[in-house]
Amino acid sequence: MARPKQQQPSEKLVLSISPQMRQYLESLVPIGLYGKSAPEVAANLMSRAMEQLARDGLLHLSVPPSEQ
Repeated sequence: MARPKQQQPSEKLVLSISPQMRQYLESLVPIGLYGKSAPEVAANLMSRAMEQLARDGLLHLSVPPSEQ
């Protein structure tokens, strides 16, 4: 089954992580809740962290004009 296309445009971001961090990301892939690859898991976890920062009032997210 094909994955749905992304709803929002994306940009590439290159991060350097430790081998241990890579192992942690890889260990979450089989669970299937966060993504189907280590980069996808990392992106989803970053997104969840940003949402939590917004809920905590530490980050103010702007609504794109197309969603207003």
